[in-house]
Amino acid sequence: MPSPPASPARPILASTLLSSEKNRFSKTQHQWKTGIQSLDNVLPPNLWASGKVIGVIDDSDSYNDDISLRVEKQKPPVITQLIITHLASIHKFSANILPSPDSSSPPETVSTATVFLITSATTPTGSSSAISPTTLATALESASLPPSLLDSVSLLQYFDFPGLADAVAEVSATLFQRQHHDQAQNRHQQPQHPRPDGTSDQSQPQPANPSILILGGLTQTLTTLTRSHGPTATNALLASLLRSLTHLSRTQPDLLIMLLLEEEFLDFPPSSHGGSGATEELSAFSSYSEQRRERRRLRDREQGQGGFGGLTAKSGSALASVMAVLASGIDVLVLVHTLPEEKRDVVEVLLDRVGDGTGRWGVR
Repeated sequence: MPSPPASPARPILASTLLSSEKNRFSKTQHQWKTGIQSLDNVLPPNLWASGKVIGVIDDSDSYNDDISLRVEKQKPPVITQLIITHLASIHKFSANILPSPDSSSPPETVSTATVFLITSATTPTGSSSAISPTTLATALESASLPPSLLDSVSLLQYFDFPGLADAVAEVSATLFQRQHHDQAQNRHQQPQHPRPDGTSDQSQPQPANPSILILGGLTQTLTTLTRSHGPTATNALLASLLRSLTHLSRTQPDLLIMLLLEEEFLDFPPSSHGGSGATEELSAFSSYSEQRRERRRLRDREQGQGGFGGLTAKSGSALASVMAVLASGIDVLVLVHTLPEEKRDVVEVLLDRVGDGTGRWGVR
């Protein structure tokens, strides 16, 4: 007698799967602090967290052309402070680890870097997006931290977009090699380690190795590429790069990815960053963008330039389409700007596609 046909499986609500994924994802995220109490207390606790691509625009020097409004910088930029706080945590963690006298672990064969700086070799030193070992060394000295912490910083410089893509691929290969190395170490770890007092302690897996990937000079690199190859080819290359960064952010649970965008990114109105959805998302900084574009127009007129960095209206429109692709690949957008009257920096979340941080802000 033939068996009755199998009944179809009961449907699964997508909302149930989404809730489960969010719970799993939140438990594996590593979170960073800037070390600036006034910011860490008011900004979302998961703002600087792994699993997403964060765009950061530091426009805090925009008033420095006007002597009457000039703000004297006595503190390092927010992103530099975040890196220094991260390196300080590594220093504290390393100081609390006592090496095992009878350890038979093989010598380390993978990179020990926990900060990867991918910077353009053509970015001016004074640019707000420029972070170098020199600036980090100065910040370490101000924080009374040993300069040896710079050994945890890996600097990769590029001259053009292919060089940028190669640098991202190199960091990706390093992180995946480290991930496999740590997994192998955990599998071969001894079940127990004796303590000095004669007791035994169940061994735990190797601690996470949180890392930060910072990519600078992207806006200017895209401008150069658009001028030479046009928006279509530039968009194709940029989309591939953004896919690589997004994949890296999702597959490395202890990696923070930040794109340091030049302030010129704000010179394009929100309507130029894509369709109605993007326009609504990016409308949060439309008022600030108008003020900045006006300041830039006046500055360019005095310097005899036209448009964005000398771009014509046609090439400016082409670059706007490239900026739309760039904006679409960013999960969180953070703006740092200055209140000249108060001489204080404001850090605010302009866009948060993966959380509820949009509109949150803090002052330091």
